[in-house]
Amino acid sequence: MFLRASDKCQREKRKTINGDDLLWAMATLGFEEYVDPLKIYLASYREVILVYIYLLMFTFLFSVTQLVSTDKPVICIHCSWVDA
Repeated sequence: MFLRASDKCQREKRKTINGDDLLWAMATLGFEEYVDPLKIYLASYREVILVYIYLLMFTFLFSVTQLVSTDKPVICIHCSWVDA
């Protein structure tokens, strides 16, 4: 399965195998009954990861905003430094 996905990526001149490549390989090898549930799972996983990334970005930007707008000593939990 991984070999087919790898071959597909090489033909398309890509260096990274992603979930869609693996699902394509599974379908070509006769595992069609698994492809649709895994597509749904992959889409859900990508949504969760995207929300998590947005939350991390928001938290970081909020922390930076607090550092800029305060005169009190602050410890940045993201960067491991102290602003005194």
